[in-house]
Amino acid sequence: MNKIKPAPLTQHDLDHHRLRIQVLALQQIVLRLLVQRSFEEVDGDPKETRELAPLRLREALQGLEPEPGTSEWHPAEAAAFDDEHREVLADLHKHLEVVLADLLPTEEG
Repeated sequence: MNKIKPAPLTQHDLDHHRLRIQVLALQQIVLRLLVQRSFEEVDGDPKETRELAPLRLREALQGLEPEPGTSEWHPAEAAAFDDEHREVLADLHKHLEVVLADLLPTEEG
């Protein structure tokens, strides 16, 4: 049976991986700070923090939305970038849920 030999890693691969790790680390730090600030803002109430933190994240990301029709890209490229943009924002909200679950006590506990 022929085995496919993996291509060696290139500097581009390593740079891309490093950037992904850096973004993940920054995401984690910022979301933890956002949860901490929300927790302090509601005087330590976990339930209110779970409601407030997503609102604060939406507020923080509000300025990042591109204006419709302002892209200089080809319409197909612009649509692809818009899809990617929405996916990144959705991932941030999912990541926030993980951070909230990690940092805040559950309602049972």
